[in-house]
Amino acid sequence: MTRSLVPALLLLAVIAGCADQTAGAPGGSTPQVSGGATTPAAAVFPLDFSRTGGFAGFDDRLHLGADGMMTVSHRGVAGQPVAADPAVISALQQVLSASKLAVASPSKGSAVCADGFRYRLVTPSWTYTADDCSGDHPEFERALDLLMPLLKG
Repeated sequence: MTRSLVPALLLLAVIAGCADQTAGAPGGSTPQVSGGATTPAAAVFPLDFSRTGGFAGFDDRLHLGADGMMTVSHRGVAGQPVAADPAVISALQQVLSASKLAVASPSKGSAVCADGFRYRLVTPSWTYTADDCSGDHPEFERALDLLMPLLKG
């Protein structure tokens, strides 16, 4: 009896350790928007984007300046500034300027997103924070489609 109980308790401890202990904390998995930009012409550069969390404890950050230069860092180690592809900058400008993210209404979701990623997008006009459990947000998904490949650069 004790032999089968020990592995079960060990498994339970591992599973409990992976769960997010901040259930109910502000920003759990509800997208958080701050800033007062309500016009499509709101400035989007320079922008800062981060992806943190996940099973492996990612901490990826991107700074994209108004001059088109970007710097990517992984776990606090920054790379050299490089010029971003002008086509990507143009696409980001279009997506984020026309985006409803600046005035998005937070949606209700689960307060726990164990082993999920947390994303933060900061522009001069507004800030948007969400995680993998935040639900369907097409505008943010379009932005992620453009930003995620830049984290590899």
